[in-house]
Amino acid sequence: MNLERMGIYTFEPKKRSESEIQARREWVKSLLAELQAEQKRRGVRNW
Repeated sequence: MNLERMGIYTFEPKKRSESEIQARREWVKSLLAELQAEQKRRGVRNW
């Protein structure tokens, strides 16, 4: 069964250092906070 033809891609997990993972986590958190603030500003109530 060819997964890639179905649009499913398997990625080899890259070895990332703990600090890289932590930085990415912080980035995602701040991005989410930004988006939520933006939604609040526009008065969207779907959170």
